[in-house]
Amino acid sequence: EDALSLLREAAKEEWPAVGMARARYLINDAAQTMTLLQPPKAEQPSRQPSSRRHKPARLPPGNRAFPALASALFALERAIAPARRPSTHCVVNFNCRYAPHVDP
Repeated sequence: EDALSLLREAAKEEWPAVGMARARYLINDAAQTMTLLQPPKAEQPSRQPSSRRHKPARLPPGNRAFPALASALFALERAIAPARRPSTHCVVNFNCRYAPHVDP
């Protein structure tokens, strides 16, 4: 499925709890936000040292709740920016209002 369809479906589902660090910057209680990591590619050897690879047990709750969405978002990034180095993380927000802040 495409990323937009999966985002629309995810908006209807229950999301993992918002982490405490991010929650302190949210203004509204109805906000949903999650971090996704680039899903590991089992069929390709990793270029990262073994200590830095994302093993399934270490994937964030967003990846576990929405694995197809995580794959689709990173596939979309590869499609629209093939020459760019791929991201390792993606944050998905829904209905969020943030207080002004500077990310650490």
